[in-house]
Amino acid sequence: MKRLNLWLLMSSALMTTSHICCAQAQNIGPSDVCNGGAFSQLTGSNYTCIGDICFSNINTTNKSCFAPTAALTLTGNGYDICFQSITSGTKPCAIEATSGNVTISGFSSFLCTNALNSGAICCCDTSTTARTLSMSGNGTVSFLNNTASSKGGAICANVVSITSAGHTVFSGNSVSTNSGKGGAICIDKGSTTSGSQCTLSAEGGHIIFDGNTVKSSSGAVQRNSLYLGNNDSATHAFKAKEGYGIYFYDPVTCDATSPSGAVNINDTGYTGSIVFSGEKLSAEEAKVAENLKSSLGQAVTLKKGTLVLKDGVTVEAKQVTQSDNTSTLIMDTNTTLQTSSSGEG
Repeated sequence: MKRLNLWLLMSSALMTTSHICCAQAQNIGPSDVCNGGAFSQLTGSNYTCIGDICFSNINTTNKSCFAPTAALTLTGNGYDICFQSITSGTKPCAIEATSGNVTISGFSSFLCTNALNSGAICCCDTSTTARTLSMSGNGTVSFLNNTASSKGGAICANVVSITSAGHTVFSGNSVSTNSGKGGAICIDKGSTTSGSQCTLSAEGGHIIFDGNTVKSSSGAVQRNSLYLGNNDSATHAFKAKEGYGIYFYDPVTCDATSPSGAVNINDTGYTGSIVFSGEKLSAEEAKVAENLKSSLGQAVTLKKGTLVLKDGVTVEAKQVTQSDNTSTLIMDTNTTLQTSSSGEG
């Protein structure tokens, strides 16, 4: 009899705990759609989609659509989500997270387009703790024609990890002020002591950067896809499965002054292509050296797969090492692989 009472007590406790955990995940769906109407900010930490949802044609008055007070988990359940034509003042249009990590997964389509002023997603902390934006298990992911004032036309984060399950495209994103960083993505170390890094993994679709821009100190518009930050010890990774690739049609830049970190190209199980190319530039854009030069800052190791330089680009790194004899470096004529320690490769 005592055993039965104990079992009932434990069973009741488990049911209560389960109920509490389930309550933490809030459902969002078509009833939460906002198209030019009244806007209600979502401040919870765990949302699960039960239908397609779109936030569009709204002025959020210095608010992001999602502004969690801690971490944010956004689960798509195979549905679509979009953030379209949102004016959000000093805040990113889709998500602002300053006190926790952001995890986005399971969407059939994830779209951020025409965000004005502050980009689409910010996952940065002003304290010493790095915040991570993770995107994986989504179908198509598109960041199109978003604008930020100073950092990350689409995304600004301490740490970015994007794994494609379908094609992922960053196109037409921009930073509007002079000397801005990261036409599409800005890796911002900020005050963090735990580092900053970028990991891009093309596993079920290509990852493409094309037509993203920043402005120079003089106001000249220049192509730029990704800013790797100024963290001297950062480790970044660009990886692609066989049959897929990461295509940088806009340069990558880095401001590490005494680099001791790494940029790893592919790894075990990743034998796809990492491509730096000037082929999408207009004739006028191709005349500007900054539109063709990527500065990776750190030492680059080609571990597996293929590193491709095409159509007049220059890729600069602290040093370049090919660690596996099955990996391949392909360079068109008029391309340059340059190391700060030994000149041109």
